[in-house]
Amino acid sequence: MRRARHIGRRNRARRAFSLIELLLALGILAIGLSMAAALFPAAIRLNEQSGQDSIGTIVAENGLAVAQTMLHNSAINQTAGSLVCVVDESMASPPIDRELQHYLYDPSAPGAATRGFVVLGRRLDTADPSGPVQLVIVSYNKQSSANIVNALSTTFSTTTSNGVTVAALGTIAPIGSPLIVAADGSWAKIIDRDSSDPSNPNKGTLDRALSATGGGAFVIVDPSATAKSPATAVVVADVLLNP
Repeated sequence: MRRARHIGRRNRARRAFSLIELLLALGILAIGLSMAAALFPAAIRLNEQSGQDSIGTIVAENGLAVAQTMLHNSAINQTAGSLVCVVDESMASPPIDRELQHYLYDPSAPGAATRGFVVLGRRLDTADPSGPVQLVIVSYNKQSSANIVNALSTTFSTTTSNGVTVAALGTIAPIGSPLIVAADGSWAKIIDRDSSDPSNPNKGTLDRALSATGGGAFVIVDPSATAKSPATAVVVADVLLNP
């Protein structure tokens, strides 16, 4: 009977944690919590970027609908078959009203809108001035309403090595801008400086290879912050415009 009580007391004593075990558990918990906390800022930034991308896509798709409704064939006054800038903020008299070109435009404060879109276009059949055209719509979110966003014409050449495509431009390569090939409307995003030549602002790494290795192109720039583009999304479509 005494032995049974003694064993019972020993078993009850084993149910408690020692101080060392408690400290180890608290240390492991602290490490886990610190690792989890480190993920929160990245998750917040990722969520914000996802929201920006979603709004950018909405603005670009809305821009395509506006352009198809408001533009006439004469707005694309070229026969070379290459892209031309149809609408951007540098134009004194764009063929689309500023109110329609911008997202959440307030007529009482026309200079306050920061979101909008740029329109590039080209004729698909240069022999048919009333035929289908290709429109490239690029939405943007500029840092300040006082800034002016425009589609800048430039030249480019690309090289691809080990699966990485680098573009050399005739102007500063604005990070975040699509590099849009004037000949066919294909595009790739400039995601960073060329790691092999980081001091050269005219060279940037693309997120994918382009259909052409050189020629004319457009980038979307904010002249007050040319190192970084305000572009957010791109929509490309073949449409018919009003006569």
